[in-house]
Amino acid sequence: MKNIWILLCVVAACSATAGTVRVIEDFEYADAEELLFDWEPSTGAIPSLSTEVAAGSEGATSMQIDLSFPSAAWVTQSITGPLLNEIFSIEPEQYISLRLKGDPAFEAADFRNIYLYVYDDWGDFARWGTQVPATDGWQVINFGGGDFQFPWNASGEIDMTYLSKIAIFQYGSQAAIDPYEATIYVDDIEIRDEPLIDFAAPSAPRSVIDDFEEYANSEALRDYYSYENSWHPSVTVASIESPAPQGEQCLRLDIDFPSGQYPWGSVRSPVLEPFSLPDEGVITLKMKGDAGLTEVADSGTNFWLSFYDAAGNRMNYITDIAPVISDDWTTLTINMDDFGDTSTIDTGNLVQWRILVEGWAEANPALSGSFFVDDIRVSTLEMQQPVLTAFMEEQSVRVQMSQLTQGSEYELLMSDNLSEWTVVTSIVADADTATHLANPDQKMAFYQLIEKP
Repeated sequence: MKNIWILLCVVAACSATAGTVRVIEDFEYADAEELLFDWEPSTGAIPSLSTEVAAGSEGATSMQIDLSFPSAAWVTQSITGPLLNEIFSIEPEQYISLRLKGDPAFEAADFRNIYLYVYDDWGDFARWGTQVPATDGWQVINFGGGDFQFPWNASGEIDMTYLSKIAIFQYGSQAAIDPYEATIYVDDIEIRDEPLIDFAAPSAPRSVIDDFEEYANSEALRDYYSYENSWHPSVTVASIESPAPQGEQCLRLDIDFPSGQYPWGSVRSPVLEPFSLPDEGVITLKMKGDAGLTEVADSGTNFWLSFYDAAGNRMNYITDIAPVISDDWTTLTINMDDFGDTSTIDTGNLVQWRILVEGWAEANPALSGSFFVDDIRVSTLEMQQPVLTAFMEEQSVRVQMSQLTQGSEYELLMSDNLSEWTVVTSIVADADTATHLANPDQKMAFYQLIEKP
């Protein structure tokens, strides 16, 4: 069978827009005193004006916040902005974005969420949150306008069309861990019709996420992964299990689910060198569940595979009930589309993954289960679609054929009416790119690339 691709080459001026952008706070203060007059810190937060800005920012200054966390449960520091001169609003389909620079000191924290609060003119409030990056590079955070949550002390109501103040809350820990200090930077808080995208060039793909063959024993596995459990805590124990469906070893998760709703247990990898998941990538893994959950299984009985970028943005693949309650090994095949909307996630520079099992949604008594995972890897679709592009070269148009398969034979055809086609060049690809110089007298042409069988 022949594979055919068509390109319409048009040389014309064009423009693009990212939609409406409303700047809420860009921290372009004249001096530190002016910033301190506007922003009120908690006792363990010291704000200041910094010239440390992200490469993509149009401003010259940001807000630096030096944080001190004592040894206490749920320790939190905050900084609250002034009443704004102009009321602002955010629609559910819009985004609220900011630039954020974290600190490796947060690696020691068992809970490090940062929250952006908004307040309406009547004092009601809501928030968006994510994990603060445990790295010292600038990241972009995009929150969906309709994805806000109410904290425990909120009224449960807010007028998102009449907002007048913002604040930033940074958690230092959940448990009373050793005291520590950290510094974060915040900049460019905006309401946008489209998410703020400022990603670096994609890193190299990672073909094997984890096949669990490199761990000498269960202790080595537990040194590598960390536990994350539901807030009414599950107890998760990770270990190496043998035999395995692929190789010699697999991951075993023994989870004691507590009573109540939505209990889950998981393990999360450390922050690694960035890797990419290509758009055409396919993730496969093997999983075995526990039939002991069959009687309580409902819509909340799921297996999750999540990936995180350096900003803490997360993409989730979530199964239905079947593999979680099956005592047989199941092979899961995951396309990028199965992760849903990944437009605000830097899939070219992911740094972590998480393996999670959720017990149920409705209230149930405590129950335990054992779950097994093996051979998480990434491949690409066998068929690579060539890409045709056109660019100006002095006074002529050059057609470029990219993503060619070396050794394959191609014909490039041209037409000015889509009815009659003429072969303008035939090639046997000796590289993944080739070009053709178009007739300079033609104003417009259609090009068709055929890979010969």
